[in-house]
Amino acid sequence: MLKEQDIREYLKKKDITFNENSSIIGVIFPSKFTYALGPIATALSMQYYAINFSDSGIAIIGLNNVTGKLEDEAFLFVSKEEIASTKFNKKLMSYELEITTSKGTLAFKVNKTMVGASWHKENLATILNRL
Repeated sequence: MLKEQDIREYLKKKDITFNENSSIIGVIFPSKFTYALGPIATALSMQYYAINFSDSGIAIIGLNNVTGKLEDEAFLFVSKEEIASTKFNKKLMSYELEITTSKGTLAFKVNKTMVGASWHKENLATILNRL
């Protein structure tokens, strides 16, 4: 089970600013081609990310699909200066998070609740109120 403290420690090791109660989990879904390969390929290609919003930018950390632990090599930090816009689009059962930069747009599905991350729901509400 991932804890927000794990995200704090991970970012501290990388000298990246961490904001308390500002972490959520997002999912990048596989391409339409992957869906054509069947349910097993689809499940294996879904990727979960821990996302922390801070005053200096947005940290995006890949999660291991098997263990749920933070991945050392799957890390991206988008500085505040690089971000053109950040918005949440409300869907029926979730939100779509769009982070637009000069290099393109990152899109994540963000569920309202996440099993194994009890802090996610409250943090999502905090972030939505702030943006």
